[in-house]
Amino acid sequence: MPEGEPAPTFQVALRGGGELDLAASRGDVVVLNFWASWCPPCRAEAPVLARAHDRLQREGGARLVGLAMDARSIPFANRLGMTYPQALATQEIAQSYRVEMLPTTVVIDRAGRVAWSYVGELREDELNDVLDEVLAQPRPGE
Repeated sequence: MPEGEPAPTFQVALRGGGELDLAASRGDVVVLNFWASWCPPCRAEAPVLARAHDRLQREGGARLVGLAMDARSIPFANRLGMTYPQALATQEIAQSYRVEMLPTTVVIDRAGRVAWSYVGELREDELNDVLDEVLAQPRPGE
């Protein structure tokens, strides 16, 4: 997705309870990771995302959510080290984010715009650089 484009909003139930309401998350940084258990790069990047999730939890005002592309993948999340919240991505969500290959990761800034998107296995240093930049931005209205 092009940077600066408004992030499509959606609501999705999280495994284990709760929900992700992207419209209600405005003001927070949100990282979406589209994945599947059959995708080797998705499995390989899980520890990077778990560390990013831990960081975002410590720093507050941000969250990371895994969006599985099929229901069969969700039960594998814990075994793969995906300690962050998980949900099932609908076809509509995947299409609205132009997901054509896995994994796809999208970082949404506090204003609800796409700050960065990446297709392929994440490099931890690159993700951290993006998070540093996006987290340093003021909340809308500040």
